Amino acid sequence: MCERVTLPGGVVAIVCGGHRQRRKRCRHCRDWAEFECDACDVPLCRRCRIHVPPDKDFCGAHLKDARAAAAALRAARSTGNSPPGGGVAESHGGD
Repeated sequence: MCERVTLPGGVVAIVCGGHRQRRKRCRHCRDWAEFECDACDVPLCRRCRIHVPPDKDFCGAHLKDARAAAAALRAARSTGNSPPGGGVAESHGGD
C-alpha cells in the first residue's frame, strides 16, 4: 500500500509499505478508536468507552457487563483480594 505524503517545503513523497495496521474509528462518535469493547470488539475512543479498572473496557450496549465486572471487583476488594490497579467503574461517555 502506498501513500502520498507532503513534506515541509511542499515536497511530495510516495511512501509504500504493507505492514501498517489501519486505524479504526469509534463506532459511536467516529473519533479515532484507541480501545475495543471486551464483550464485542467494537472500536471505541477514550470518551465513549466505559472503563472498569484495572483492564476492562465496554461499549454502551454492554453496560450490564461493565456493571457486573464492577460488582465483582467490589466483592473482591471487600474480601481483601483486590486486583492490581483496582478502582471503581468509570464512565467516559457513550450510550
